[in-house]
Amino acid sequence: MELQQELQRRGSEDMVKRLSSRVCGSPAVDGYAHVSPECIEQSPTNMWWQEWRRSGASKQHAEAVLEEHADYDGIAVVWGIGHFKQTVEECAEACRTYEPRLNLGDPISRLPCTAFTWCSQKKCFEPDAHTHSFGDCWLKFTEGPLNPEVNMRGLLPNDYRIRHPSAPKMVPWHSGVVLPIGLRPSNGTFSPRFYW
Repeated sequence: MELQQELQRRGSEDMVKRLSSRVCGSPAVDGYAHVSPECIEQSPTNMWWQEWRRSGASKQHAEAVLEEHADYDGIAVVWGIGHFKQTVEECAEACRTYEPRLNLGDPISRLPCTAFTWCSQKKCFEPDAHTHSFGDCWLKFTEGPLNPEVNMRGLLPNDYRIRHPSAPKMVPWHSGVVLPIGLRPSNGTFSPRFYW
């Protein structure tokens, strides 16, 4: 019995390490230009998810952990513009039940959904060239979902709103991560996108 408990403890430690690590760098550091699909595909987070699913774990063994007024970073596995969900819970469920398209040649399509972001207002601000509307549901892969990279959170500071005059006072996005049941993410770290 003690050996079995020790093996479970070591497995939990390995899971936390692999779901916390970021080995490919921040995708937002240069506007996503440097993203290496091969590195992301071989990342500890993706490898853990693939092994976990092969072990017999199913979508019922994962849950979405939500944070209102936050925008988490990640690489889109499903482009959010036009991917409409009525509620953040529907968006979270779309991420939790997302099935990677393993037979496609694009490495990004083979990644699981580990994070999501949903637009809660008629129009949602982002410091990019796109127009983001109510219900846009971005399904993303992020390395280290236990330590998510945060693009924006809560009340935006004055210096941010000076750089972005069209930014609202409060972040209109709601985000979250998908994790094995019982795990909770840290507050994460601000992504380079916060400083754009």
